[in-house]
Amino acid sequence: MNSRELKVMSFGVVSHKLATQFALLPVLLNIFISIIFTDVLYAKQDFLKSREDNYTAANSDKLKNPLPSTAKKDIVEKVIFGTKLNQVQSYFGVSARLESLYIVNLSYSQPNDFFRLEGRQNFELVKFADRYDLYLAGLSQDVINSIYRKSFVGLGLGIFIANKTTDRVGSNFTFSEKVFLGFRFGNQVVELLYRHFSNGSVTNENSGFDFVGLTLSQNF
Repeated sequence: MNSRELKVMSFGVVSHKLATQFALLPVLLNIFISIIFTDVLYAKQDFLKSREDNYTAANSDKLKNPLPSTAKKDIVEKVIFGTKLNQVQSYFGVSARLESLYIVNLSYSQPNDFFRLEGRQNFELVKFADRYDLYLAGLSQDVINSIYRKSFVGLGLGIFIANKTTDRVGSNFTFSEKVFLGFRFGNQVVELLYRHFSNGSVTNENSGFDFVGLTLSQNF
């Protein structure tokens, strides 16, 4: 065997070894990619599990006591309305000037807030009887302050339209101011009331009307 044949044989052996080694390259590459993919997959799963555990720990109280989707907001109990949102009032009074004059008042009211104080907005129908035959309709706003538990004091201001003028109020519109003291029994409310009607001296005839009386109310 000459040197040329030895070179050819050596080249063949080397080529066979290289071919065998490079034939394994795709297999090794697939194994490498599989390992990387598996590591990434497990790392993602660990991340998601860790985030879920952190969320569970941070919201454990909420998860233990989940609120229904239709849960209502807490309703704050008010001194006059309790937890109700509507009220009807009936008021009967007599003239504070010791004359033959009476007042009957029917009102529908709802609670509101007035500069962080409890309030009451009213739509009112008023009837003067005996000496003056007068009808009024209007809106008023009350501001209420709790005294002790379900007792309270309040102030109110309203504006009304009358069906006619009188020698005491020479305009068809009039203002009303009132002060009251009351107590709530469940859904029933009792109030002692003083009320004044006048037009703020818009006309010369403005001596006005003054009444004291009792209001009975029903919350619903």
